[in-house]
Amino acid sequence: MKKALAFVIIVVLGVAIGLAARLHFGRFDRVDAYVDLLSQVCLPFANHEDPNLAGFEVRQQQDETVSYVSAQDRLMVSLSDRGCEVTEAEPYFEADEQARLLEKATAWVAAHFPEMQDDPDGRLETVDLSRVWVAGTYGQPDRWGIFLMRLNPSGPGAWTSVLVMKRPI
Repeated sequence: MKKALAFVIIVVLGVAIGLAARLHFGRFDRVDAYVDLLSQVCLPFANHEDPNLAGFEVRQQQDETVSYVSAQDRLMVSLSDRGCEVTEAEPYFEADEQARLLEKATAWVAAHFPEMQDDPDGRLETVDLSRVWVAGTYGQPDRWGIFLMRLNPSGPGAWTSVLVMKRPI
């Protein structure tokens, strides 16, 4: 009987400590980490500055593209001559996280690139979610943009990609 009571007390204390720690330290939010990566890596990249890749491991090099992964965040950043792309690794975002990412990415674009305009004509019809923000004159060298895309709402292809092109010089 004493062993059973001790076991129950240990379990209750463990749960209470776990809940208290979660409230104190907060829950890790991958959506916030995703938007932080846009600021940490893609924002300087778009402005032709060196991005901060501290804490990232090179995952893959293919042609002119280098992909870095953050194991802690389960997020990946790919850099090429023209763009900086952030995607999440599995597990992919749930529907509520996808909605929050769209909201936060939209706010991020407005805050950092106020010259960008939402371009409904640039959206892809064949994917689950597509947003395009552009600046510059269509068909001219000053045209550039930011693209948000998700192929499927769940399952294969449910990753969400934000591609930030380099600002024209």
